[in-house]
Amino acid sequence: MSPTEPAPAAGLPEPAPAVSLRDVSMAFGGKTVLASVDLDIAAGSVVALLGANGAGKSTLIKILSGVHTGHGGEVRVNGSPAALQSPLAARQLGIQTVHQRIGEGIVPGLTVAENLVFEELAQARGNPFLNGRRLLAGAREIQSALDLGWSDTVLRRDVTELGISDRQLLTLARALATRPRLLVLDEPTSALSAAEAKRLFALVQRMRDDGIAVLYVSHRLGEIDALADRLVVLRDGLLTEDQARPFDWDSALRAMLAQAQEATAARPQRAGEQGEIALSLRGVPLFDGHPPQDLDIRAGEVTGVVGLLGAGKTELARGLFGAEPFPAGALELDGRPYAPRRPADAIRSGVH
Repeated sequence: MSPTEPAPAAGLPEPAPAVSLRDVSMAFGGKTVLASVDLDIAAGSVVALLGANGAGKSTLIKILSGVHTGHGGEVRVNGSPAALQSPLAARQLGIQTVHQRIGEGIVPGLTVAENLVFEELAQARGNPFLNGRRLLAGAREIQSALDLGWSDTVLRRDVTELGISDRQLLTLARALATRPRLLVLDEPTSALSAAEAKRLFALVQRMRDDGIAVLYVSHRLGEIDALADRLVVLRDGLLTEDQARPFDWDSALRAMLAQAQEATAARPQRAGEQGEIALSLRGVPLFDGHPPQDLDIRAGEVTGVVGLLGAGKTELARGLFGAEPFPAGALELDGRPYAPRRPADAIRSGVH
């Protein structure tokens, strides 16, 4: 402790985590999916949950959101045991979940405005005082939290007329309207553009600053590195890693995959000369704020790109095709500058 840092008050207990799991286990058909998981999620922090497919992440999320009951162990909210017997019970205790499957978060047949104020609408049960004007005013207030910019015309439309990314933003705005104790985000950028993802990141940081606990579930390592204060890893239902910043990604990947992951360069030896460079990338970051990358792709070769989900493979392909231009760097195609701003530019240049 530095000389200028105040000492903790004597005899006062540490503040309880917003939500805790103690010895939480669950099995389906005799197969263990979660095994004695202990996890504390502090208020005002972003905890990233990382794990391969089948590691138990979805089961843990559904326990917290009240979908899966009958598990072993205990969930505590603000230090007290909590009975999460239904999604409604979880929400009443301040646990809001934005699921990866967007369809789970919207109600077809209702308007965008009605979906935004659905919690109030469900509780009103025909309350005549919840008229159209009041409903619309409440919807405007909620959507302004994300600066969605939806007009009254959009708010009056059937929610099924919204695009996938707007539906994702709608479910997030509604979750935040209740100012949750814990917000669980399950692959929240899966349907968002780069600009919408940036808006989400800024919002997550604001929520953390406001004291909300966030459990952020993602395969995208770049997002975790940018947002999380702490990361935990699940493998085969076991919590195998718990790190604070700065993250040791080699250790995290070993914990997730149960084997060391070493970057190796293996280019087959050819008897003849190498082909000319057909496409080159110089100083190109695949994500904003991440180290720039160089790459040469030669004529007459098949270049394979491998990596975990979220490592940047899709970003590389979309950038080369002009679907989502790279944030920086320079490209050359057949020795000439190449900067596609849209797929049509790439196709005209001979990139398909």
